[in-house]
Amino acid sequence: MVARTVKFMGSAYSTGTTATVQIEYNNAVVYSGTLPANTQDPLPVNQPDPNPDWEQELFSFVTDTDITGEIPMRISVTNGTVYFAHLWMNYCGNVKTEQDPNDPTKYSKVPVPPVDFWGDPNTNTEASDGISNDMKNGVAWDWRVNVGDQLGDWAYPVTESETFTFDFYVDPALIVLDPYTPP
Repeated sequence: MVARTVKFMGSAYSTGTTATVQIEYNNAVVYSGTLPANTQDPLPVNQPDPNPDWEQELFSFVTDTDITGEIPMRISVTNGTVYFAHLWMNYCGNVKTEQDPNDPTKYSKVPVPPVDFWGDPNTNTEASDGISNDMKNGVAWDWRVNVGDQLGDWAYPVTESETFTFDFYVDPALIVLDPYTPP
């Protein structure tokens, strides 16, 4: 078991300066309070382009690498709107591929300590982003709509007085604890 940091990625919107939320992960409250909020809705009705900075780290919390599988989550919003995008976690790899700045046809592997390697803890596809059993206010919610090609179909809006519950898959096969060893 190794302590693992989780970044809650998304955006908050409010007509004021904050949105009020409570977030549970694995049946424990990991955040309760206000989030800094944009006053420009990331899903603008009368604008051709979304807010380019809509996805950001809203807060982080610590869990451990032994917690894997379908993890229950709950997002409750009491003021404003929260757009949940995904969770970034460290220990998702140990090497990255970088392009040679002098020769774009050449690539090299660069070791990264697993504690500093951030990524998705599951494999995202067109069919799944690791979220299942979606419910909003206790009713099944199938949110798979790409809203005008603005945020993509994996941005979940949770508005004031709503509660979004779901299971978030953390793939144990994607956890990397050991440093990269070149072949």
